[in-house]
Amino acid sequence: MKETLLVYAFLFDSAFIVDSEYREFLDEFFLKDSSDALLLELEWYISDLQISKKIIFDYFRGREIDYSIFGKFLMEKLKKKYILGDMTLENFNLNLVKIWSKLPQEIICKEPFWAMSYAGEPLSWGDAQGTRNLYEKMFNFYCAKSKMEE
Repeated sequence: MKETLLVYAFLFDSAFIVDSEYREFLDEFFLKDSSDALLLELEWYISDLQISKKIIFDYFRGREIDYSIFGKFLMEKLKKKYILGDMTLENFNLNLVKIWSKLPQEIICKEPFWAMSYAGEPLSWGDAQGTRNLYEKMFNFYCAKSKMEE
């Protein structure tokens, strides 16, 4: 599931996670399969996290990505950050839009990713609860989808 690498690169790139959390994830992932060429390269550049992030983005450019794995993992991580409440709703939204603006073109207009672009709009007229409702729906997209498939 290399899609989780991509999720962490997006989270780090948009300031949802700090250097130490990103570095710890890369180390743990490498230890699971130290013979993988990509993971070996990432471990080599562990001291320069900007380069490691670029390596991950370059690796996935033009490769097949399982967007259900990617999306589900991304929404889980975003939901945890949201629940933690360590940033304002406005900052959370700004960081979310940073992720959305760099997503692959084939998914930016599909839910739950599309919601990342508009969920903060209610904030502009003072409706924080409207934004929270849109976030909850976005976070739970894969849960609702699973229930419908049963």
